[in-house]
Amino acid sequence: MAKPARKTQSALEYLSIYGVAIFIIVAAAAALYLLGVYSPQNNVIGTCTFSEGFSCSDLRLSSGGVLQLGLVNAGQYPIYVKGIGCNTNRSVINVVKTTGSNNNTVYIPVGSSYALTVQCYKGSNLFSAGVGSPFTGYLIVNYTDQYTETKTTSLGTINTKVVQGSATSTTFTTSTTSTSTSSTSTTSTSTSSSTTSTSTTSTSTTSTSTSTSTTSTVSYVYCVGGYTGSYINSVYYAPVSSTGVGAWTATTNYPTPIYEHWCSSSGGYVYCVGGYTGSAYSSTVYYAPISSTGIGTWTSTTSYPLIDSYGWCSTSGSDIYCVAGYTGSTAYSNVYYAPISSTGVGTWTSTTSYPLSIAYSHCSISGSDIYCVAGWAGGTSYSNVYYAPISATGVGAWTSTTSYPIALYERQCITSGGYIYCIAGSGASKNVYYAPISSSGVGAWSSTTAYPLDVGYHRCALSGSYVYCVGGSALTASVYYAPISSTGVGAWTSTTSYPTSVYGQWCSAS
Repeated sequence: MAKPARKTQSALEYLSIYGVAIFIIVAAAAALYLLGVYSPQNNVIGTCTFSEGFSCSDLRLSSGGVLQLGLVNAGQYPIYVKGIGCNTNRSVINVVKTTGSNNNTVYIPVGSSYALTVQCYKGSNLFSAGVGSPFTGYLIVNYTDQYTETKTTSLGTINTKVVQGSATSTTFTTSTTSTSTSSTSTTSTSTSSSTTSTSTTSTSTTSTSTSTSTTSTVSYVYCVGGYTGSYINSVYYAPVSSTGVGAWTATTNYPTPIYEHWCSSSGGYVYCVGGYTGSAYSSTVYYAPISSTGIGTWTSTTSYPLIDSYGWCSTSGSDIYCVAGYTGSTAYSNVYYAPISSTGVGTWTSTTSYPLSIAYSHCSISGSDIYCVAGWAGGTSYSNVYYAPISATGVGAWTSTTSYPIALYERQCITSGGYIYCIAGSGASKNVYYAPISSSGVGAWSSTTAYPLDVGYHRCALSGSYVYCVGGSALTASVYYAPISSTGVGAWTSTTSYPTSVYGQWCSAS
């Protein structure tokens, strides 16, 4: 009778021992789950929210602050991503230039995702924390619209946590993932086939439905300085749309009277280089924040290495490039570039010289190439056209391509959607020409709708699929705009006049 009792006791002992073991295993698994080590959904965890243009997928943050993500183009146009940064504050100091596979430009079609890896910062220091630690911050994306060439900075918020150990790779790799995106907001209307969102507070989400999104962004044109019979420092801005230019509003004056300088905007700031003050040619560089309320305080930053006027400068991603120019007595071929940020312009570095010592040439950046058209030097007008690749290490070799139909200077050229458009110019009457562009140069030039005025020293700005031109050497306050497309420039329409007759100012849309 004793044997069954011993068996019962042994069974209870086994149950007690294994029960404790099972409890320990379950508790350990729960702890691992809470730390994000064992949970599949927590190995790819977090949200990334933009007001428009982007959404994110597959977020993974390492203990060393390296963030892996899929950046989804939820906008209306294909884009080139020029720079990306991650920080606990809104600083753009740590934005780095993006380079895709084989050192190519990061290109994201509409609805597609690109796998990126970026180092996150906590202020000016690298972010570092243990597994399970939360991270709340901002993702800063500098990009260019393929069709409109509009340079934009988009700011998104990130809420995630560390899910893996150390990782130090900050390479950028391609992904062919394609998704359908829709934009949702606090105010929306929808049907079974589309979603239209209108709100100043919205989020982008990935969807597998057939929904499409429509977002509305107001663009502005900003004009700085110029000559009105005297050299001025006045600055004005106005909203632009497919119906023309709205009311002009005065904003923060430039620090000095300025004429034939060159400015370019990027990441919510405008950077202006050189020019003529009315008494001297200058190498001074200023920058200021820009927004829907105008231009903020101008701040002096790193001077240009040469006295510069009648040259050309433009931004691409987190760099500014300046080509050739005039010292006040002679034209030169020097080319420089420098990093830009919310704290100004960094050190200027010499790069590949332009093939000609020239002034009044006009250049435009499209993707990872720069195209420069015609110009003037020593009393001679030129029709030469050159192009070169650009990158974070400067400007590559210049190559001659299809000459402009007319030898002239002070025309305005813009690039958009795989074409370059050049408008009027000194010695060119009202002629307007356009041509296809690619990484192999400029194709055949074709005549298109003539500009209404015979001018040079005017300034044209691109926004969306429209070009807006202000003032000109006839000392006029006239402003015209026209649609552009692969078939050329459409009909020019008069719109709201500039507050004063002007030429030699700088204008650009953002």
